[in-house]
Amino acid sequence: MADKKTFCFRIYAPGDLNKKYFVWWRDNGKRHYKYADINKYPTHKKRIQRANQVIEELKESLQPTSASAIKQMYDWLETRVPFWKKKSISTYKSCLNEFALYAKGKAIDKKLVADFFEVKSGNWNNTTYNKYRCKLGRIFKAIGEGQLIEHIESVKEYRTPARYFQKHQVKRLKKHISSKDPQLWLFIEFVFYCFIRPGELRLLRYSDILFNENKILIRSEISKNRKSQYVVIPKPFIKKVNQLKHNTGYVFTHSKDVSKPIGVNTMSTRHRKIIRKLGFDHQYKLYSWKHTGAVMSVLEGVNLKELQIQLRHHSLDQVNEYLRQMGVFQMNGLRDNFPSL
Repeated sequence: MADKKTFCFRIYAPGDLNKKYFVWWRDNGKRHYKYADINKYPTHKKRIQRANQVIEELKESLQPTSASAIKQMYDWLETRVPFWKKKSISTYKSCLNEFALYAKGKAIDKKLVADFFEVKSGNWNNTTYNKYRCKLGRIFKAIGEGQLIEHIESVKEYRTPARYFQKHQVKRLKKHISSKDPQLWLFIEFVFYCFIRPGELRLLRYSDILFNENKILIRSEISKNRKSQYVVIPKPFIKKVNQLKHNTGYVFTHSKDVSKPIGVNTMSTRHRKIIRKLGFDHQYKLYSWKHTGAVMSVLEGVNLKELQIQLRHHSLDQVNEYLRQMGVFQMNGLRDNFPSL
């Protein structure tokens, strides 16, 4: 799969009708021949006419087709399955499915790729545009065709993180969710107190909880950064966690098979339904509880270095950037001591 190739086709026409006429060309230094049905024609003129027809057919057939190209892309993605998370494979496949549908029956070249992004961008925000650019770009590069997308540039994004809940909102949500969906509330408490990402939490096992040490191991195979790290269980949450001490298996299990973890989107779907019903907009998500825990702990004076370790961020700069995105600043001195007019 590449930009359209240009071949120099030649006709071997000896003039002697007892000898074979054929079309020949070179591809990467290798010489190719095509006889087709040229020699069934009884005259030199008709053989030349037929040979020219064969050349036109070759020009079409030797160009990349979407069927073979897309198969290459899917085949490569399949090789990633043992190494990537299921969610990553799903994201890549979703992007590839969209491109495959658009490219069906067409030769895949730079123009087609550019047209795809131009047509689709009308329905995408900048984040989605860059996601397709990144995922498809990686696939093209993996199969040796990175030049097909190198002219598609990423666009500037303005990311808005999920908003954190304020104290009065937390109080309202706690009352509603803890009574209507206790399992979801427990899930939220793990996110809020321990900053465990929802994708990690669904795969957490009881054996990962060190009850005597009030710590939780986030195993490398479930953590976002592929590192095994510990988080502490804050005092307000210890009693609740200790009630789980004698359980085994996954902490959050599938509704139909308790030997399996809960579905990827189950908790986020349940959470979204409740908060939408209560009037919260799309900026509030399940992930908002992690932000809420971080913000509330900072406002209560938690040491930033300890917060960094609990967040599993690699530096204090990353924590500061994270808090700035939340709109949280340590401005107590300015707020309390600013002179009045």
